[in-house]
Amino acid sequence: MEPKLITPEFIAAEEARSAPKFEAVKEAPKRDWTNFEEKLGANWLNKIGVAVLILGGAFLANYAMQTLGPAGKATLLYALAATLIGLGVFGEKKEKYRVGARGVLGGGWALAYFTTYAVHNVEAVQLISSPALGFGLLFAVAAAMVWHSLRYDSQVVTGFAYMLAFASVAVSRITVGTLVSSAVLAASLVAVLARRKWYELEIPAIAATYGVHWYFLWRTYEYIGGHKKFPDFAASVALLIAYWMIFTVSHFLRDDKEPAQRMTLTGAFLLNVAGFLAVMRYQSFYPQWRFWFLLGVGVVYVALAILSRRMGRRLGFVLTSTMGALLVFVAIPNHEKLAGARLELIWLVEAEALLIIGWRAADVHLRRLGWIALGVLGAWVTFYDLSPRMAVWRAPDWPTGWLLLVLAVAFYLNARYAPRLLGEDATETETAAATICYGAGTGFLMAAVWFALPFMWVGLAWTALALLVSEAGRRIDEKALRVCGHGAALLAAVRLLAINMQYAPAIRGVSLRVVTVAIAAAMFYIGARRIQPAEFEEETDKDTRQARKPVLQWSPAAYSWAGTSLLALMVWNEATNAAVGLAWALLALALVEVGRTLPDRPLVAQGHTLLVLSFARICFADLNADKLLGIVSARLVTVALLAAIYYYTGY
Repeated sequence: MEPKLITPEFIAAEEARSAPKFEAVKEAPKRDWTNFEEKLGANWLNKIGVAVLILGGAFLANYAMQTLGPAGKATLLYALAATLIGLGVFGEKKEKYRVGARGVLGGGWALAYFTTYAVHNVEAVQLISSPALGFGLLFAVAAAMVWHSLRYDSQVVTGFAYMLAFASVAVSRITVGTLVSSAVLAASLVAVLARRKWYELEIPAIAATYGVHWYFLWRTYEYIGGHKKFPDFAASVALLIAYWMIFTVSHFLRDDKEPAQRMTLTGAFLLNVAGFLAVMRYQSFYPQWRFWFLLGVGVVYVALAILSRRMGRRLGFVLTSTMGALLVFVAIPNHEKLAGARLELIWLVEAEALLIIGWRAADVHLRRLGWIALGVLGAWVTFYDLSPRMAVWRAPDWPTGWLLLVLAVAFYLNARYAPRLLGEDATETETAAATICYGAGTGFLMAAVWFALPFMWVGLAWTALALLVSEAGRRIDEKALRVCGHGAALLAAVRLLAINMQYAPAIRGVSLRVVTVAIAAAMFYIGARRIQPAEFEEETDKDTRQARKPVLQWSPAAYSWAGTSLLALMVWNEATNAAVGLAWALLALALVEVGRTLPDRPLVAQGHTLLVLSFARICFADLNADKLLGIVSARLVTVALLAAIYYYTGY
């Protein structure tokens, strides 16, 4: 094969192929400020100007235009409203002016509604004295607003018109007539929303309705000089109930299929409940009625939950059932007789009822409410019943002890039978909640003992409970219950060290420290022997995929070490200085012998540890003792016996 000749053309072609290629950088598009200015001038400034015009007209009708009588003011305002509506209708037909025309159209309807309200309720413009006629005219204007909104299908016009109507009514001197007009506005808006599915408008409408009513109450209290009952109290209550009913009906008229719909439905529902309860609370004067009010509203929501379930509205059922359960839960402390009783038992009954109903109805939400109620109950008992006793020592309290015992039994039953009854329907959250109930039940059981017994016997009783709980966990093969037993044993050991080792009251000459600590130590030794190796299953490390032994495999050794430590410390506190080392050595001898016989390596290790400690005790204390046992030195006796023990154990 002949080599190719390198020509200048070949070199130029190779350089052109290997040279880097640069693409032209496109210039970033410039921001079109023309569209922004057009939107600002034609849309926002237009609406701001219309709003200022409408609110200015409302102020003029109330506080200015003294030269015109009521008829002249009403005529002028109606003429201005008609002009705005006409301009809006004309401009809305042309694409160029449609955006601005809609704002003018909404302002015209808002001014027409305010003027109709004013000819009956505003003194400076009042022409009608008949409440029926005034309400009829308001209803007619509201119906016209609804009709016009439906015809033009403009959410902007509708929202702007209604918000301006609320604002123009609010700037007047608010009376019951003002509140009636707000209710009419709310009802008409709900009719539009139900037809057009404009979900975003309901939340500001709810806020405006309850806001106007709150402002009415505030002005009324300012006028009468304080938070006192006022003449229109009954009418105010009736109107608040009417608001609540209007927006509750709206909730059931709307769809809840799309995420956006569910979000706005939830927000509107919560805002309606919050506004109703908050404003009703602001005007309440009868604390003795609070229980019946909250209970009644809660029962109504429970009934609505049943209705929602039958209608197949899942979101409505979740919201109404939650609110009903919450209000019934909150109502109980407001009852005069129930407030002095054990609220915890009543709340426990309600929580259990939710769990049972949720189980029978196969509804996970009701069961979830039951678990939440149990959690709230547990938190209440912890902070309200237990916390004060942690700060200040108190005498035994048997009634509270029995209460805590009942709670412990209930939590244990929930933990044991809830997963079994639910079977495959049990969620992971419910399984976790049932497991937590084992811990809560154990805590309440220990708290019951803490409340009922004198302080020196609590540690001993906790040790016995720890063994019983662990044994129950073995019998029913429940790991969570066994873990709770180990936790109770740990707390019992801490209690014995912190309390029983520090105090030594006596009964008939016998030290309670010796009695309680010795029996508790024996229980710890028994607990160590009751723990079976089969209880600890090997765990798999997620990273290395290798089997590893669980931490709880050291539980038997921990139990026996706890018993030995308690006995050793008890001897140190009870025996004389010269006898401590010898007593430790004798205890060590017993542990070594028992450990070799069983066999039990931890017991042998504990015995050897005590021998080392007894030897250290000789060096620092016993060799310096100068007491006599008759004619023999106590030092000689103890050292000789200790040496014999050391030789024996070593052999």
